[in-house]
Amino acid sequence: MNSATFRMTKGRIWGRWTAAVLVTVLSLLVAAAQPADADADPVGSAAATSGGGRFFDDDGNIHESSIEAFAAAGITKGCNPPYNTGFCPNEPVTRGQMAAFLERALGLDEIDPGIEFVDDDGSIFESAIAKLATAGITKGCNPPTNDHFCPDDYVTRGQMAAFLVRAMGYTEGEGSVVFDDVEGSLFESAVEKLAAAGVTKGCNPPNNTDFCPDDLVTRGQMATFIARALELSSPAVPERPIDSNGTYLNVFSDAGTHGCDHSPGEVCRLSYHVSGEFYIATGWYTEDWSSIPPAGQASFKSDSLRVEAYFDGMPLDLYYWGFEVVDDVADKWWSFVFPDWLSGSHQLEVMLIDEDYGYVWTADVSLTGDGPGYGASAAMATEVTGGSSEPSRLRTGGATR
Repeated sequence: MNSATFRMTKGRIWGRWTAAVLVTVLSLLVAAAQPADADADPVGSAAATSGGGRFFDDDGNIHESSIEAFAAAGITKGCNPPYNTGFCPNEPVTRGQMAAFLERALGLDEIDPGIEFVDDDGSIFESAIAKLATAGITKGCNPPTNDHFCPDDYVTRGQMAAFLVRAMGYTEGEGSVVFDDVEGSLFESAVEKLAAAGVTKGCNPPNNTDFCPDDLVTRGQMATFIARALELSSPAVPERPIDSNGTYLNVFSDAGTHGCDHSPGEVCRLSYHVSGEFYIATGWYTEDWSSIPPAGQASFKSDSLRVEAYFDGMPLDLYYWGFEVVDDVADKWWSFVFPDWLSGSHQLEVMLIDEDYGYVWTADVSLTGDGPGYGASAAMATEVTGGSSEPSRLRTGGATR
């Protein structure tokens, strides 16, 4: 348990001004429930190098260990260049992306100049598509002519089965009745071979009587399919920590010292240079809780009063410490811990939102980290030139209401 006090000079509290906040953090981490997905079991296990893993948008995702294996093998670079700190696990895979994944996974490097599609000129996936066609893994998307590849179309599970069967050369399993919903499908044979190879288990656990050939494949599912096909060792990724002894970036307080007044609609721009692990922790509080009308208390507790954060354009899954009242002061706090390996330049956006009052305040933060990069083993520097060092657990800073 941690108790900390932070003083503010301005804030709204149901028509009154407040000047103090007392916060006692009691919550424990509870893993978020994930939907069932038969095609999500890791292939193997290996020690992970950092809590939370390589990407910031797949924490707790059922495909996270496969995504880690995917990244470690160099099959994926990320989905938000130039930062590539996100993987976008829930977005569907396009045919162009699929070509790039398979090109890297299989090490394809030959291009037959006689094979050409008319709809991929200038595409970032043009080379990968040509290599895929040269290897006989794709024939095109408009039979019988097949002069188009349709790089921007999404890949269905049935199409994915056909791609992987050709890519891996699977031959066994045809004619076996595995799933109820693929009989008569154009992809029936490919799905049966994929199941015989152990790459797919089905789409409706625990029965797994269906394959869902017409459903779109997500990037997370694709990572698992290819990791299984290549028999990659999938690391067990530890949860990202919710508490930290690292550098505390108190963006709300620091905004005040930089001349920002926390007014509605304000965008305050800050910059930090960080070394090692660092974290953000901010939220809302109000005094004299017992005197606030029931409707006001309900509004304070609701999701209309919240904190949102984005890192390199990707929404962060902030840890919510919960609502509590201590000494008639109510508070709601959110936090996120960033790992010590983070390097290069990044953008962090923290938004304090009160929909009921039409209040949106934004801290637009430029970060420069000098970590060694993910997976590196270089020793970390200890000097901190931005933020504040905090030897105890989470400190707090935020807006009043």
